[in-house]
Amino acid sequence: MTSRSQDQDKRIVLIVDDDPIILQLLNTLLGSSNQVFTASTVRDAQTILLSQPVQVILCDHHLEDEKGLTFLTRVAKSNPLIQRILVTGDIKTELLLDAINKGHLFRFLVKPFRNNEVIQLVEEAFMQYKVAGRRENLARIRLNISNAGKLISLAVIGILLLFIAILALGTLAFLILYFFKSALGIDLLPNTHLPDLI
Repeated sequence: MTSRSQDQDKRIVLIVDDDPIILQLLNTLLGSSNQVFTASTVRDAQTILLSQPVQVILCDHHLEDEKGLTFLTRVAKSNPLIQRILVTGDIKTELLLDAINKGHLFRFLVKPFRNNEVIQLVEEAFMQYKVAGRRENLARIRLNISNAGKLISLAVIGILLLFIAILALGTLAFLILYFFKSALGIDLLPNTHLPDLI
């Protein structure tokens, strides 16, 4: 089993919230079936992302050092496979439209939330992560097949060109020797005339 598939089997969640009570609650809810990392700042979250193969992020929107949506937008650009859930109690139309139109989120989790809602949402996020991973693998396989096809085509063309070049050089050498046989003292085909060969 590859390290990538082992990483996918681990089910790693990152929770980013500056409220220690929410961090503890979500850690307790999700910790029994997932490996959970917690961060109270975006800076700490970025450090975790560099060292752990995180698959799902739950991030509060109102953080001390940066807006959660801004952070998740960066994550979407650097690692689009990670499923991003914005946790907020402040549902503003502009925020919803911005997040939905730019496609930076998997889902919203609205405070106050129910425990089973969180668990269900994270389960769906992991399923989506697997689907996105399969799509990425298929795209990579298609690209490799396409590249292999191009390489084979180039190799065949190269062999044909080499064959034509060898044939042309051989024919040229034969004609030079044939027409200048008397000057060079070489008789390639005694008692044969060129029209007889053609």
